[in-house]
Amino acid sequence: MAASALASNCRNRAILTRVSRGFKAGNFSSLNTVDLVAYDPVVQEKLTSYELGGRAGIGRWLRVEGAVFRYDYVDKQVRARIFVGPPFGNIGGQDTIPKSRLQGAEGSLILRPVSGLTLSGSATYIKSKVLEYIGQTVLQTNSLLRDFSGSPFNFAPKWSLNGDVNYTTPISSTLDAFVGANVAYRGKTSSAFVPPNQTAVEQAGLKVFEIPSYTLVDSQLGVQAHDGKWRAYIWGKNIFNKFYVSNVVRVADVIVRYPGQPATFGGTVAYKF
Repeated sequence: MAASALASNCRNRAILTRVSRGFKAGNFSSLNTVDLVAYDPVVQEKLTSYELGGRAGIGRWLRVEGAVFRYDYVDKQVRARIFVGPPFGNIGGQDTIPKSRLQGAEGSLILRPVSGLTLSGSATYIKSKVLEYIGQTVLQTNSLLRDFSGSPFNFAPKWSLNGDVNYTTPISSTLDAFVGANVAYRGKTSSAFVPPNQTAVEQAGLKVFEIPSYTLVDSQLGVQAHDGKWRAYIWGKNIFNKFYVSNVVRVADVIVRYPGQPATFGGTVAYKF
């Protein structure tokens, strides 16, 4: 369900408001497990979202967009820990957070100061919060339940930034050369839900589930037909070979960190039929 309103007085300016509601069907875990309790079903998730945004432009050389938003969740489905008793303690499964919220803002800018040059950037800020949830931390081996009210979501960095520079210039009557670079920043987050009131032991243990912030740089260089029919280029991803972590999980009694892709280089030839 959705309700929207669009206000605009010209082609280059607009304000948009939107309220929508969606549902995610109830389900059950598909994980390999040592106890059938991990397959207990969870109820459907409900999301109500509120958005207010706008855009403005000056000719073809400048375009700015921005929005603020808020998402209210009821029974948000999450990967959680479930206590099953000795000898396994708690195991992975699915659970629902009765009430939680995510709110934030985002903006983007596209600038074309001269022919062939395009500069663009975007930024997103989010603040997530568990409003009501009683459960267990990923490290617990007993049946003690913790109050996670006030905790941020896992895998939800506060800041995400992106910047692009692209330049295209003709080198013949039928051929263009192009070069570009992208910089992407992700703020720090955690792969685990962290209770707001932690003991010193919990702080040390849960710290290993942190995913530090990182910045990656990609680039490309190539040629293309002036009519866009084909292009050939070389590219690099994470060209400075930045080490970063994409996930941290607990598997039985072992903590596993998944590194991101190292520096990768290649070439591409593409043709449009």
